[in-house]
Amino acid sequence: MTSPIEQLVIASQEQHRRYYELFGTNPVRGDGLRELAAYSRQVGQQARDIRDDVLALDFSTEVSGPFAESTSSDHKPFS
Repeated sequence: MTSPIEQLVIASQEQHRRYYELFGTNPVRGDGLRELAAYSRQVGQQARDIRDDVLALDFSTEVSGPFAESTSSDHKPFS
């Protein structure tokens, strides 16, 4: 059985490992978060571009109207 202090050390090391995996070698500078934000913006732009490309295919109004309506807010989580 491990002592409470040993459990704390183990939990602290596990938390540090997860933090390192998420944010990289320089977490204090926020490089990992900046990279994640940039990637999120890029994915959001790709989603908007794909939506625009689909709308540009000039489907009939029976298709393009409902498609435009159902995808008009897809970009919000990325913006």
